[in-house]
Amino acid sequence: MTGGPEPSAQDAFRALMRDHIVPALRERGFKGTAVSGVFWSLTGVYATEIAFVKSRHSSRASVDFWAELAVHYVPDEREIWDERTSGLVPIWEFPGEWTVSAGQPVEPVAASILDGFARYVWPALQTTYEHHRYPADDGRRWARTFPELPENNNRDDDQPLAVVTLLTGGIPLRAELMTRARSEHERLIHEPPLVLEYLSRLQHHPDYGVRSDAAERLRLVAHQPEVRAALRQAEERDEYWAVRWHASYSLKLADAIAGSEPPPT
Repeated sequence: MTGGPEPSAQDAFRALMRDHIVPALRERGFKGTAVSGVFWSLTGVYATEIAFVKSRHSSRASVDFWAELAVHYVPDEREIWDERTSGLVPIWEFPGEWTVSAGQPVEPVAASILDGFARYVWPALQTTYEHHRYPADDGRRWARTFPELPENNNRDDDQPLAVVTLLTGGIPLRAELMTRARSEHERLIHEPPLVLEYLSRLQHHPDYGVRSDAAERLRLVAHQPEVRAALRQAEERDEYWAVRWHASYSLKLADAIAGSEPPPT
């Protein structure tokens, strides 16, 4: 006789949520259940929702999942920000997606989730509370404004390499793309002229998408006084909320690791 079927990955996922994620989120004031995988909290006039979503390809053998984040402005019940955990920083720093497998311990997965939340998710939410885009303050005069671009403006030349799709015979080369994207991203650490280029984009480029990308990339060298000052100015002066958000988030992440890791050389 057997003792019944072996626990599945679905069972492991439920245990992960019940024994690790629910207690950790409740400590931060979130309400919700392991069954729904959806949690919410109220911070002033902002309601925050965290939803753990399982991939539709999950099975008894393995469950792939991630978290979707959203912040709502309570008086108008309007969503002002949303993001997946995998979209907060480059994937080689924080994948933002996890897998639990049948017969495997869930503790390492729980540790990865909670560490990622501490390092990236909570700072992102705090940044959103501070640099929301709604309600809009249309009467505010920002110190740094730019002319409007034509509606058909094409940003392809300025898109990060990470969003470029490489194909060979119709098959995405994920590993090669990752290597090239990481190399391009981290060139800033070793190439001062490139730092100057991104500083110029952050301060002068009329396209807010280019300025936002520059603010995100400059996080790697935010320990440099000139870069830090530029990010702070963008946080305080740029007319577009997304640029202010990325500048503030970059500063928060840089400050968080300043005491635990030596500056890159």
